[in-house]
Amino acid sequence: MNAPICEVCLKSDILCSGCKAKLDEGKISEADVKVSRYLYSLSEKIQSLKNAKIVKVVELADTMVILVGKGSAPIVIGKGANVLKSLSKNFGKNIKIIEEGSDIVKVAESILSVKPIAVNILYRKDGETY
Repeated sequence: MNAPICEVCLKSDILCSGCKAKLDEGKISEADVKVSRYLYSLSEKIQSLKNAKIVKVVELADTMVILVGKGSAPIVIGKGANVLKSLSKNFGKNIKIIEEGSDIVKVAESILSVKPIAVNILYRKDGETY
């Protein structure tokens, strides 16, 4: 399983110095750690989760958004949405799975409960900004 934390940290209850530094610097969040460890523990029962890539986890008031690598969404959702239901039950929140590289409008539609009318894009010399 490819996660924001190393495999040693996935298996243990403490973080190594490298992952702890990432957490302190804000590169990863506590939600990244919790969800990654939970999915790693599920991967012992559900073998397909070993092929999943977790990129980032964003925790909102009543929703948790999990950004996964391209092609990992069906794996993280699981057959019959069993992994998704397990995540929701464990964390007590609604879970949204978004694939990395998705169109910004599709991402906004999946996160927001209403359909966005438009998404403004500011074109700069150094790249696009939403």
